[in-house]
Order: sequence, then structure tokens, then C-alpha cells
Amino acid sequence: MINQSMESGHLHRLSCLLAVVQSLTSTAWADKGPHDSNHFPHVSAAYAYLPSADLGPAGTDSAVKAKETQLAMGFFQSRAGEFRFDAGLDYQYNHYAYTGIESRNRDLHRLQFPVGFNRRSDDWSLAGFVAPGVATSSNVFKDLFDRGSSDDFVVSARLEAVVPRTPRFAWLGGIAYDRSFGGDKAYPLLGLIYRPGEKFGLRLAFPESSILYNLTGRQRLSLSLFPAGYAWHVVSDTLNDEFDYEWEAIRLQGAWSYRVSRSFALDLCVGYEFDRQLSFVDDTGQSIDSAVDDQFLVMLGIRWGNGPVPWTNRVTRLDRFAAGGAGMPR
Repeated sequence: MINQSMESGHLHRLSCLLAVVQSLTSTAWADKGPHDSNHFPHVSAAYAYLPSADLGPAGTDSAVKAKETQLAMGFFQSRAGEFRFDAGLDYQYNHYAYTGIESRNRDLHRLQFPVGFNRRSDDWSLAGFVAPGVATSSNVFKDLFDRGSSDDFVVSARLEAVVPRTPRFAWLGGIAYDRSFGGDKAYPLLGLIYRPGEKFGLRLAFPESSILYNLTGRQRLSLSLFPAGYAWHVVSDTLNDEFDYEWEAIRLQGAWSYRVSRSFALDLCVGYEFDRQLSFVDDTGQSIDSAVDDQFLVMLGIRWGNGPVPWTNRVTRLDRFAAGGAGMPR
């Protein structure tokens, strides 16, 4: 009952925040259609459920299930010469519940403030962002200014260039730094984009690939493959100690998106998460480092404006490829 009450409280606060943002930004949106190239302001919210999955050697009949609540906002975008700059907010709450493990259920929070830029020309485009923030356990997050420390600080960053070879085909490359693989890591971005028309698009790249298909003016199908890991700094009041809670996974996620009105869209997603690994410390002080069985998931989302569908455990950014710009320079 307590967990249900906490979950209802989070969903209620997200609903209220969505309404507040809509009222504050309605004037800025008044002259923009849902396919305006600016895409600002926007709000994306989503709730995902991952059923119970068995752990490996952690213990007999041990298992973990998860619930995820996401909120991503794009506040504004401004122009300075050939560059466009934008700012936003990205929040995710993860709830992990266990059976067969001596541990309280974990409530983990990530809050980041991305500042991004992009520049497009006839021959190439460049986009990137830096997103400082915090990733920590609930007992610290709710009293962050008194209990927070530098160990709770997190930063994500990305720089990506797209160079077209033909009007339909382009190379992409860049570098990213985040916790998508279960801990702070820098990794390359490398691949291609193929967009033969407005209905179909393909991004084939490491470590994220996507296929998009516009069914109608209101409906869109997408299929995405991406790393879905993360790491949080946890302060355990039970142990009077601290540790890193690390999650590793790869997620294949399909989405059906339907634009209900000029301003709102609904997303229904199903997915499959595999290559899962969990590492943390239980309430007895024992380190748990275990594989987790693969599992299906469902996600329901709502978007106001023309923002993107969120991907779990990462800063939600406008994908120039997904947003209709084909990822190609002008």
C-alpha cells in the first residue's frame, strides 16, 4: 500500500506539472503547428512496467521487477547567428522491487538540465548537448540540499555530426559520455541515416538504431534498439553506508504514436530488454552482482507539443532524424 501510494503521488505530481507547463507556454505555442521545425516548447511523459524477472546466483527464487516514470521538457530555443541553443529538464524515477533478497525496495531518481545546440548548413549538420544533474536514492533526493554530495552529481554529453552523401543518405559520427552502459563511459557514435521519403526512415548506428514509418499524418510506428543501463549513488540508512546501484541492459522498443490533436500525442510502446545485469548491496551488507533474466515491458506515454518519445535512463533529446528533419542538412 505504501509503494502504491508513493507511485500515485508521483503520477499526480507529474500530471500537475504537465498542466502548469501547458499554461505557462501556451502563448509561445500559439503560432506553431505540430510539425513546426522549432519543436519548442514541448513536454513528454511516460510510465513503463517491467514484470518480475529471476536473478542468477543472488539466491534461491530471487527476482526483481521495475517501474519507470519519465518526464522530459524542452523549455525554449534561441538563435545566435548560425547556431540554435535550447534548454530543458529531464527527470526519471525508477522503482525496483525484490523477492528472495534481503533488501528494501529501491526508489532511485535522476534529474538533469540539458543545454543543447545545433548548427545546420547545406553540407553538414552538428548537434550536441551537456546535461548536468543528480542521480541518487530517494532518501537523499527528497532532502538534496542537506544530504546531497558530489557523489550524487552526474553529467551527460553528446556531440554528433551528420554529413550527407546523397539527398537520401548520410553518414553520422560523434562521441557521447553518459551512463547508458551501467556507469560513466565515453563511447563513439558511428553509422548512417537513410531517408528515401517522408514515410520511411532508417538510422543504423552504434549504439542506437531506429526504424520509423509514418502510417498517416496522425500515426507513426517506430522500432528502436539502444543501451538502457544506468548507475545511481545510493545512501543506505539501514547500513549507514553508501554504494553504487548499477543496471545494465539492452532494450528493443516498438512504439505506436497517435496524434490526438494539434497539441497532444499518445504513445503505446512494447519492448524486450535483454543482456541485463544488476549490481548493488543488500540490507545485510552483501554485494549482489547478478545476471537478470530477459523480460518484456509495456510503456504508455503522452506528449504535449512536438517532443520526442522518451528512451529510458537517458536524457531525452530531439532526434533530428525522428522529428521529421531526416537528420539531413538543408
